[in-house]
Amino acid sequence: MSRHRQRGEVFTNRISNYVDRVDAFDISDIAIKRARLKFKNHKINFYVEDARNFTASKKYDLIFCFEMLYYLDNKEQKKLLGEVCKSLNQGGYLFYQL
Repeated sequence: MSRHRQRGEVFTNRISNYVDRVDAFDISDIAIKRARLKFKNHKINFYVEDARNFTASKKYDLIFCFEMLYYLDNKEQKKLLGEVCKSLNQGGYLFYQL
């Protein structure tokens, strides 16, 4: 497992202490299965999802996109960030890392 995924898992678990719900996404079903076993936290929902196919179906106050945008080309990044922005509640925050 990559060091980046490990940091993502730890971050997801920590932030769940401060919010009502966390939806965590990863393209790897293996990473999601491992995270589910490692973090049996009722506040965290884990989903296998390819960022290139993400569509705004829920609203969030806070969205983090870390350790993944550099896998997408410029067109895919623009599409994803557009969908992510549609998912933000009014006054919501998006944090991302290129």
